[in-house]
Formats: sequence, C-alpha cells, structure tokens
Amino acid sequence: MRDGPSSSLCIGDLHGLVEKLLKVVRSEIYGDNVRFGIPNIFHGDAVDGGPQAQNYLTLKLLIQEVLAKRLVWLPGNHDWSLYRLVLAIMRYLDKKADTVDFKPKENQERLVEELFALKEDEFRSFAKTFMYVFECLPRFVRVNNTYFAHAGWDNQMLSAEDVSNRGKAIRVRRGIYTARLSVSETYGQNERALLGWGMTENNDITGAIIKDPPVAEDGRKRFLVIGHHTNAVVKAERVHCIDTGCGKVLPDGSEGYLTAVMVNTIEGNILRTFTF
Repeated sequence: MRDGPSSSLCIGDLHGLVEKLLKVVRSEIYGDNVRFGIPNIFHGDAVDGGPQAQNYLTLKLLIQEVLAKRLVWLPGNHDWSLYRLVLAIMRYLDKKADTVDFKPKENQERLVEELFALKEDEFRSFAKTFMYVFECLPRFVRVNNTYFAHAGWDNQMLSAEDVSNRGKAIRVRRGIYTARLSVSETYGQNERALLGWGMTENNDITGAIIKDPPVAEDGRKRFLVIGHHTNAVVKAERVHCIDTGCGKVLPDGSEGYLTAVMVNTIEGNILRTFTF
C-alpha cells in the first residue's frame, strides 16, 4: 500500500544483489503507481558487489522494469563504468580494437567475468537493449518539492532553461532533466538523453555534494534524496542518503543491506523505511 498519491518509493544501491531487488519488486510497497504520475526510483549503482553479486541478472531485471515504465533508474558511478565496459567489449567484437580496453577496479572482476561468459549473440542482444535504455536515463528527477539523484545536489536542478554542461545541452523533459549526447560509431549518431556529469562540486560523479538544496523562489523548501556512499558524510539539512552498503562488507565487518524508503514528495520527509 502506498502512502498517498504524493509518495514515491526510493530504492538504494544494489551492487548486484538481484534477490534483494526481486523482494522489492514483488512487495506491496512497489506497486503500479503510473496512474498517479509518481515513479518508483532506483538511485543507481546496480553492479559491482562482492562475490555473491549476480550483476547480469540484476541488470536484466532493472531493464525489464524500466521498459515497463514501473521504475526510473538514476545511474551512478558504477553504472557508468559498466557503460564503458560494454562499449569496450562491443568495439572488440566489431574488430575496432585489438583488445578490450577496460581495467577493472575494486569489485568489478565478477562483472567482467559474467559478461565475458556470455555467448556473443547473447551479449550483443543484451548490449543493444542496455545501451538503448541507459542512454535514455535521466540525470535526476524532480517530483513535487523533492529532487532525486545518485550523487548529490547540482544547481542545474534549479532552472528549467537550457544550460551548458561540458558542451552538452541540459534540457527539461516533463520534469526529468537529461543531457543530450550524440552516440558515435557502433550505435550511430542518434541523439539520446544521457545521464550528464556535473552532479558534484568538482564535476566528478564519484564524489557527492553535501550542500543544502536551496529554497525556491516561492519560498518553499526543496528536498533531496540521494544514493551513493555518502551516508557517513552527509550533514546537510533536507538531504536523505539511502545507500546502506548493499552487496558490500561495511568497515565494522558486517554486511550491508538494501534500504528502500517511502518519501512524501511534497514535504520531503521519509514516511517509512524498509530494509532487505
């Protein structure tokens, strides 16, 4: 059951634990809220968990939910790394590169193994669908008085006018802010909406803004819900971080868990918290 038509379910970082996502999708809190125009939101970092991660299955389920318009995916830094890996494999398969130009970082070895284990036809089919979906995902979403993003606050959330972001135009499309990018080579020159950079103070998506969201011109407060590994440093008012280390081992040796929250998008407060 939802907490009214102004509430939105927000799902924290997954890092390849598909069984956690399945529990959320199959629960009554997920629901089908399309008729309210309020999306379920996944805050990014779908892949790169520990040895128990099932990255490929996680991605298949996420893509299914996005295409069915039941979920908005806000890609994070790990998802961008996945994007670069898929591009590198495609360049290799298309004989545009002699090797797969990708150096795995922490917790990425399993992701690489899973994708390399796929037969070529299966990988190409996955890559085609993944690229189609990923290149159309929003940078961030505003619902009523609440903004949702992966890594933090960006002043570009304030304006509905086009602004410059590393030479790419940021435009508003029905409340979802996206960047336009021409995807070259294998995937043609089609303009698609693509998650932009600049979500952080230093234009590095691996960091996070911890500043307070500003107050709107009408005097109403704005709120922000983020994922990303910032729960130890977020001290700003009106900012909620829901990354609780799912798929990872925390510094104290305990296993992280998936957090989902129901947010009142008008008041910006968390109505209920769920852990998986």
